[in-house]
Amino acid sequence: MTEEKIAIKEGKNCDSAGKYIALIIIFAIISATGWFMYYQESKINKQTIVKYETVTDEKAKVTTELNELLVQYDDLSTNNDSLNLQLSAEKQKIALLIDEIKKTKNASGWQIAKYKKELGTLRQIMRGYIHQIDSLNTLNIALKTENTTVKTQYNDVQNEKKVLEDKNSELSTKVSIATTLRAMNINAIGINEKGKEKNKANKVEKIKVCFTVAQNKVTEAGNKDIYIRITAPNNVVLGNATTILDGTETTYSAYRSIEYENKDIDVCVFWANNTKLEAGNYVVDIFESGKIIGNSTFFLK
Repeated sequence: MTEEKIAIKEGKNCDSAGKYIALIIIFAIISATGWFMYYQESKINKQTIVKYETVTDEKAKVTTELNELLVQYDDLSTNNDSLNLQLSAEKQKIALLIDEIKKTKNASGWQIAKYKKELGTLRQIMRGYIHQIDSLNTLNIALKTENTTVKTQYNDVQNEKKVLEDKNSELSTKVSIATTLRAMNINAIGINEKGKEKNKANKVEKIKVCFTVAQNKVTEAGNKDIYIRITAPNNVVLGNATTILDGTETTYSAYRSIEYENKDIDVCVFWANNTKLEAGNYVVDIFESGKIIGNSTFFLK
């Protein structure tokens, strides 16, 4: 074999070796690229799983706290029918929110934040109701105590006239308290023209306020003028007529004259709606002889 042929053969062998090395390098690059892409995708999947589990845990936590809030509402107790309607409305809001959360399969971070915010608002509202119920319970105790005191004072007036004549100034104050009428069992509701109860503001055509003027043997029997003042959630009194209430000229909503005979008498007064009512809490004040004799609240959706 000549030197020229040997050189050609060696050149061919070098070309084959170079091609083999190039293929190895290309395969190594492809493998490294594939491994890197797999690593990145795996990392993203892990982050997604962690994020999903975190959101799911937060969603379950909010749901649990809402259910606990429902139980707390069940523990609230009051004899005030209007307040019971408000409590029932709040419980319905909580139940609807729980149902909404359950139906949200893949909740986002901002949705969880929204649910937490609504939970905080519902808790704040509940604290307000707890305070209101405590105040009503305290007021009821005070009224019972006052009633017992007035009865005792009345018996003293009958049995110890001579002693009380020597204390005329003190007697005048006590008689003033004793002769004040009192409205009890107050119930205010919205109704339509057919008299059917409606608790949605846009369905209410009249507001019906019923109560009992309690028996009072001390006050003078005869004609009594009863005034009703209904204050809307925006602090505006419904109606435009005025009279002297609590010593000042005041707007009132409705008026009725009754014949009082020193015994319990049931009274209903109606206010005809001529405006657009808004949702919220309404306050009802009842006056007789220019003095407030009872009040209550009711809620319209």
